[in-house]
Amino acid sequence: MEERRLTIGVTGATGAIGNCFVQFLTQTGIAEVRALLRKTPQYEHPDLRFIYGSLFDFPSLEELVIQSDVIVHLAAINPTNSKIDREETGLFFATNRCGSKALSHLAQKHGKRLIHASTVAAYELSKRTDGLFHEQEPLPGRIKTQAWFFSAMKRIEELEAQWMSGRLQGILAAINDLLVSYPPPERESVYALSKYMGEYPVVSYSEGYMLRFSDVYGPGDESSRLIPDVIRAILEGKEVSISFGPRERVSFVYIWDVVKALVLSATARDMPNIPVALNPNLPKIINVASTYAVNEKEFIHELKRISREAGVPTRITTGRRTQKESSRSFSTNAMEYELGIVNPVSLHEGLALTLRYFQLSPEKRRIISL
Repeated sequence: MEERRLTIGVTGATGAIGNCFVQFLTQTGIAEVRALLRKTPQYEHPDLRFIYGSLFDFPSLEELVIQSDVIVHLAAINPTNSKIDREETGLFFATNRCGSKALSHLAQKHGKRLIHASTVAAYELSKRTDGLFHEQEPLPGRIKTQAWFFSAMKRIEELEAQWMSGRLQGILAAINDLLVSYPPPERESVYALSKYMGEYPVVSYSEGYMLRFSDVYGPGDESSRLIPDVIRAILEGKEVSISFGPRERVSFVYIWDVVKALVLSATARDMPNIPVALNPNLPKIINVASTYAVNEKEFIHELKRISREAGVPTRITTGRRTQKESSRSFSTNAMEYELGIVNPVSLHEGLALTLRYFQLSPEKRRIISL
């Protein structure tokens, strides 16, 4: 009798990471997939089924959990800039916190493992701005932020309880009203606060695990973030200006290393034939980052190198100098020893692969997206 395969439920399946993750699972046959979507996708596969809904649709979330053995929660609202983010504070917390809370509650109710995608941006809440950051970093680090954070989380928990019991229908509107009257501290990132608050219900669940991703890039990311924008500009023959803003260094991690981390953490106990030594008792939080964070000069060097190798002329300069406020790098010990990812894709190789992806026609790039 053939053993039943693992079924993995995925939120955020149409994002760059989710798209690569779902296609890897279906094309390798590692698992069947249930994807939470708001609209009909282009990609189809016999091992891929869809549940239509959103993070604000509690019955759809429960259906996703019921049909899955493991849930991989990738859906999130990502930052644009501090001013725009402030205007969308309610949406950030309703998505990044309440979605995580609902899935943690449902995973515990139905006895399912939950893998939650978080971010190294959480370390922006530390008192420190420089150095190596481990998963055990005390957060939030500033006393005023701590006071707001735990008070706001208690108020949000009360609204979540009403929403999950069916007594409150519009969780987004309720969160928005709360945070208009009780806004986050001005100096803190709305994105970092909302993502870190979203970690709390996952940490408190015995079968909940978190991966904190650094700056993810690679094929499939068609956004207006730094690397896609720079690669497009290079291929269009435009002059490129590089600025990391207030960051002295950036830890770029290639998208397929992120997919590998998701697969390994989701299947650790169910796929003993995976050729890597895995700890079945994974730590609660694992940084998934580059082993080396680059500065602007090093980044420009790699861009010029891949452009030269591809025969593409480039004009790359350093952007307007910004006062550097942080120089963070991230411990990858847990990623290496617990997940077995010891040789992540180098920045040079990852940038070269990303450039080749953008050299494809839009039609061919569309084929490899949900």
